[in-house]
Amino acid sequence: MSSLCHCHCTASHSFPYIKKRIPVVYHKEEELSPIEVAVADMKAKVGELTEVVCQRTPDVKKLQLKLQGSISVQVHAGPLAYAQVFLSRHTMQKWHHSEILALKEHFR
Repeated sequence: MSSLCHCHCTASHSFPYIKKRIPVVYHKEEELSPIEVAVADMKAKVGELTEVVCQRTPDVKKLQLKLQGSISVQVHAGPLAYAQVFLSRHTMQKWHHSEILALKEHFR
């Protein structure tokens, strides 16, 4: 599988801003393997769910939307596809053990 490019950019001002264009003051690119992208995506999804659940008064509608977005995804493959691609017995040997453990941990 090919690697993916992940870009970090920092603008001089926050969005939205008065001008149409905002100068970029910091730019960093890094290449990630497909499993690293899956781990980062799962980490973000878990963080979003944790944030909604741990609110003083949980927002049930927001929780429902987050759960629906995780289970019945329309655009991205989502957690089920990550499990099928990276955690099946046939494909686990292709990836580093530490990456597999990280993905399993985010599933937990």
